[in-house]
Amino acid sequence: MKQAVFGLIIVVCFLSGCASMGKPKDMSGYAPVGIVAVTSNYDILWVGEQARSSSKGVETVRNTLGLSADKEDVYNSDAENLINEAETILRSLLSHSGIGEFADKNTVINSRSYQNAELDSRAVKNNDTAAEGYKLINSGDKQLAADLAAETGIGSSMFVRFNFSKDLSSGIGKTGTMRAIVTMAVTIISADGKTVYKKSGDYTSRAKISVSGGAYDNDELMDLFYATISDACYDFTDQFTQQ
Repeated sequence: MKQAVFGLIIVVCFLSGCASMGKPKDMSGYAPVGIVAVTSNYDILWVGEQARSSSKGVETVRNTLGLSADKEDVYNSDAENLINEAETILRSLLSHSGIGEFADKNTVINSRSYQNAELDSRAVKNNDTAAEGYKLINSGDKQLAADLAAETGIGSSMFVRFNFSKDLSSGIGKTGTMRAIVTMAVTIISADGKTVYKKSGDYTSRAKISVSGGAYDNDELMDLFYATISDACYDFTDQFTQQ
């Protein structure tokens, strides 16, 4: 079912315009590209909301308000599963775009260089999350790109960072309609340690869902995120096809 949803999202994005992140440099000399990180924030906060001290906010709110465990509407959402779907969408679009050669994921994450790579201390402290198999790698670790190139033959290393948030699009007091907000930042470092690509873009879901007193349907919010992530990933790949 999810594959069908992703396919529909891809078709929609190819037929619609997405906000541009800018023109990248020619990447033909940096293949194959190894995706070394797909990470994001864990808690999906409202725009302007301060980070929570605990990542178990959903159950805390349920207990405080006496909500039943099977109630559909929620007050908090996290990106633990969403970041995996984001990786799936990204890789699907990359494979359909034909923009270049990308290294096998297992080649990257099972390498000795990757296992010994430096972690991003800030990401660890903030309780960020990573797609399955990935670590919270420091995108400033240029040595990793050189080590991976020497060990596996990868031509460059690609770091992908998402930030997921939610915003009230109409109404007051978190009652009305809401949208999903996605920031996608991509850094690509060549085998000799040079940053050959570094851009980010902000994307707002074109659809919106209802929210009442801060409560909303989590599945509906995730659907907004899937479409918006696809917009962001398509915009990234489109830069290379429009050279």
